[in-house]
Amino acid sequence: MRKAHVSRNKEYKKELKTLASDFRVIHREEVQEAIRNCQNYDDGRRKILKVYEMVYL
Repeated sequence: MRKAHVSRNKEYKKELKTLASDFRVIHREEVQEAIRNCQNYDDGRRKILKVYEMVYL
């Protein structure tokens, strides 16, 4: 059970890195922190999009 959780954790963090890269905010410290510390994909996605809105909109 623990191994499946770690695998899923790595998977969504990889997806969050791709999302941040696509939105061109991967270099921002607050995005890196969100990816490192988020508890699930939706939480990380929300934080990345918030940074994107701050920077570009």
